[in-house]
Amino acid sequence: MAARLNFRSTYRGVAQFDVLSGAMAGMCVKAHYASREFYAADYSVAGVWTLTPEEYAQQIVSAAGLVTCGTGPVTADVLEAIQAEVAAGELVNESQADEVYRTGRLVDGQGWVVECQAAAASI
Repeated sequence: MAARLNFRSTYRGVAQFDVLSGAMAGMCVKAHYASREFYAADYSVAGVWTLTPEEYAQQIVSAAGLVTCGTGPVTADVLEAIQAEVAAGELVNESQADEVYRTGRLVDGQGWVVECQAAAASI
C-alpha cells in the first residue's frame, strides 16, 4: 500500500512532501522532477549556487528522476505514492525527468547512485 503524502512545496525542480503514513511517517521526501538538462542549464542561469560545477553535477544534476530523503533512499511505499502523484498529473511539467521515479543515495565524490529502479506496485 502506498504511503500517504502531503505536498509541502516545490522549488527549482524539486517537490517536497511530508510522509504521513508508513515506515517513513514524519519524514520529508524530495522528488527531483526536472530533467538533467533543466538542472544543468539552471546552474549557469541561477547564479546563486555556491557549489563548483563538479559538485553541482554530482549533487544536483545526478538527482534528476530520484525520490530522496536527506542523502538516502526512500521506501517502496513512498515511491509508489510518488508514482501515484505522477499518474494523477501532479508532478508533470515540460521539464519532467522521467515517468518512473527511482530512489538512491548520495555517495561522496560520486553523486547520486540509484538503489531501486521503480516502485513495486503497478499504477
